[in-house]
Amino acid sequence: MAFSPLTKESVRFLTALVVVSFFLHLAWEFAHASLYDVVISRTASAPLLLRATVGDVVLTLLAVGNMALLGGSLVSVQRTRWHTLLGFALYGAVVALFVEYRALAWGKWGYTSAMPVVPGFEVGLSPLAQMVVLLPLSVFLAGRAVRCLERKG
Repeated sequence: MAFSPLTKESVRFLTALVVVSFFLHLAWEFAHASLYDVVISRTASAPLLLRATVGDVVLTLLAVGNMALLGGSLVSVQRTRWHTLLGFALYGAVVALFVEYRALAWGKWGYTSAMPVVPGFEVGLSPLAQMVVLLPLSVFLAGRAVRCLERKG
C-alpha cells in the first residue's frame, strides 16, 4: 500500500493539530499538576509542564502518523468518523499506560495522595484520561477547523 504525499489540506490539518493539541494538553498539564509529586508549584514547574506538553503533542503526532499508516492516508484520519476517534481513544489509553508505567518504574515522577489510581493498572486516572480524551478531541477539532476554513475560502 503506497502512502500518499502531503497535500495542502494535510499540512493545514497537521498545523491545526499541533496548535489545538498544544493548548488542550497545556491546560490539562497545569490543571492536574498538583497530583504529581515532582511539581513544586505551577509557576516554578512551568518549564517542566511545558516539556510535558511538547511530549504530549509529539505523542499525538505519532498517533496520527500510525493511524494514517493503518488507514493508508492522512485523509482517513482527517475524516474523523466515530470509529477513527474511538481508535484514537484506545491508542491514547495504550500510550498513557506505557508512559506512566515506564515513568513510575524509572522514578521520573510519582503521584501525591490526591491522584486517583486506576485499580489493577496502578497508574493515575488523570494522565490516562488525558490521553483518552484529548487525543481524539485534538484530531476532531483540528479536522473541524480545516473543514471550516475550506468552506470559507
